Amino acid sequence: MKKTFILWILIVICFLLTVGSVGFYIMTYVDHTISDDPIYFGVFGDYMGGVVGTILALLSVGLLYLTYTSQMQIAYKQNNLTAHQQFEETFFELLNSLQLITKDTYPELNDVYQKLKQSSEEFEYEDNLLSQENICILQQRVNDMFYDVYYPNRLKIGVYFRNLCHVMQFIEQSQEQDKLKYFQILQAHMCDQELLVLFFYSIRQIGKKSIYPMIDKWKFLNVFEADSKMMLKLVSLFYPNTKFKMLERRTRNIVFLGGVHGVGKTTFCSILNSRYKNLKYLSASQMLNWSNPAIKVVEDVDNNQEILLQKLQKVVSYDFCYLLDGHFCLYNKDMLLQDIDIQVFEQLNPAFIILLEGNVDMIHEQLMKRDKKTFSRDQIIQMMDRERFNAKKISEQFDIPLFIIENNEITEDLSACIENWLY
Repeated sequence: MKKTFILWILIVICFLLTVGSVGFYIMTYVDHTISDDPIYFGVFGDYMGGVVGTILALLSVGLLYLTYTSQMQIAYKQNNLTAHQQFEETFFELLNSLQLITKDTYPELNDVYQKLKQSSEEFEYEDNLLSQENICILQQRVNDMFYDVYYPNRLKIGVYFRNLCHVMQFIEQSQEQDKLKYFQILQAHMCDQELLVLFFYSIRQIGKKSIYPMIDKWKFLNVFEADSKMMLKLVSLFYPNTKFKMLERRTRNIVFLGGVHGVGKTTFCSILNSRYKNLKYLSASQMLNWSNPAIKVVEDVDNNQEILLQKLQKVVSYDFCYLLDGHFCLYNKDMLLQDIDIQVFEQLNPAFIILLEGNVDMIHEQLMKRDKKTFSRDQIIQMMDRERFNAKKISEQFDIPLFIIENNEITEDLSACIENWLY
């Protein structure tokens, strides 16, 4: 399409130059009669030949350039196609070779798999180790556990991992545009036993220019199934860049409660917290250490939410269920409503969401009584509408229940949902 456009531009330019040259000649000699002398026609022919010849030469250069670029593109595509075919041939040869090695080492892999499952269930650790600050200590403990199981089978399994690493490096160092596709093909050929052993083997490689950087970069273990709380914690600590699919199903231990300022979120959360003793209450404003809660505008909303997620990661444990209050939108420094990025809720991964609503006049009065200042009624209404819109959007996108509560009344549906979720 681009080349066709350029070609037409050249043709139009040449046409205009030709017409312009003829027009210039006519305008110059408009007052002269047509001569019968052939000499003058010869002069006219020389003029037109010089003009048209130059223009045609220009057009030829343009066409030659277009032809050259077309040939270069064809050659480039052919070279890429050849390189791609060679890559795929080599990749599938390596994959077949790895499959043969896997078949040969399966008894040892399965033995390590069974022992790792048992060892991970019996793994003893202190709660203070389950944090980013103590991750090096925990890594060493995990490595020691893995090595005890791995060492008796290291000769055969070592061959397997060297070949697996070779296949991954072959993909990583290639010129392929869609490298993820081939990592996913490799992933699809691996059984649960291989993935579990690889999970612990990769932790041993942290800090080395080996297999771990590729594992985390390409989220290679995102299909790995962790079946214990300890394993879930190891997933979040050692593979922070990987979004594990099983986490979407197993770690929905947060309920998000939203609503405008002054609607009574703290009061409602206290009611729920007193009714359900094993439900831990977290306040977003307290987590963010807002020095003056009366200030309802946020300087940088996106950064504000990023800090919240970081703090939640340190506080939230898979052993408990949490009730988190916050907002679906906030007023920024320019007093414009800004939606909370939907990726924030994707990372929160709530089991369901609750939207608290109330009477606008009562909210207005509550804000004035509590904070000595307030938004206008129009601003409150605008925020309530935006909160409801965003709550519905998040509910639909993540396919999770939404409960809209008025006047702090716990409905039967909400109560049943909470009890089912907790117990």
